[in-house]
Amino acid sequence: MAKKSFEMEGYTSDPWFMGIKKGIDITKREHYDQIHSTQMVARERVEHIIRENTNADQWLLITAESQNKGIGQYGKIWFSPYGCNIYATFIIPWPKNQKQKLLNITQVATISVAEVIEKLGFYPQIKWINDLLIRKKKFCGILCDHHTSGKNGAYDWICLGVGMNLNMSEEDGIGLKQPFTSLFIESRKQWDKESMLLHLQEQIFDNLRTFIKGDFNLFQEKLWKRVLFANERIVVETQETTYTGILKAITKEGAMVLVTDVGWKEKIIFNGRIVRT
Repeated sequence: MAKKSFEMEGYTSDPWFMGIKKGIDITKREHYDQIHSTQMVARERVEHIIRENTNADQWLLITAESQNKGIGQYGKIWFSPYGCNIYATFIIPWPKNQKQKLLNITQVATISVAEVIEKLGFYPQIKWINDLLIRKKKFCGILCDHHTSGKNGAYDWICLGVGMNLNMSEEDGIGLKQPFTSLFIESRKQWDKESMLLHLQEQIFDNLRTFIKGDFNLFQEKLWKRVLFANERIVVETQETTYTGILKAITKEGAMVLVTDVGWKEKIIFNGRIVRT
């Protein structure tokens, strides 16, 4: 497991309110050739930070060329062929007094990725809550963990994972059971990983800074206009049960509004996944 560490310029003692202009100004990075999972390494780093009571002074970015146990939503394995995609997890200090916003961090990050990709000429859609698709084929997933630090200090920690199919070919994905795509498959163009990482980092940082100063209603329209299956019949699986109905809206809190087949009543769903259409 080879590791390369480096630090970007622009150190600051406060990652949110001390006049930072760009996300790239606050990030240290560890890069690996092959590891089990960037998310798992990030969790290990956070455990160390909490144990040592380290000050929240910078983001940390964990990246890898390949993963052999990449983590997706609901504990699924994220397929990680060597050298062609982005496997990254951001470790982000998150103010303890903003815990009410934790539910929406994944959504803000997902919107951020969509905005970056749109600037490159693609038309991604968001499969609520955290999947990004092009032509109904998945190319990116977002994963967010919250870790509570000790009672002292102003910050908890977020591990925000981004898995993106960048230069993956059809042959690279032989054996995958779900429809997939990549920016290479869509464009027949090779994309620079380092440049993409910087764009993603800046957009995620800028949107989280906007979110932390405001509320999710600033992103409600951005999410709704990109939502896959808007005004279509879907099946949504939650921890409690399964619902079938029409996806009618996204609330200002980021929840799904489902008009159910049973009784045509509006059901507000905060957590769940779309399993069928």
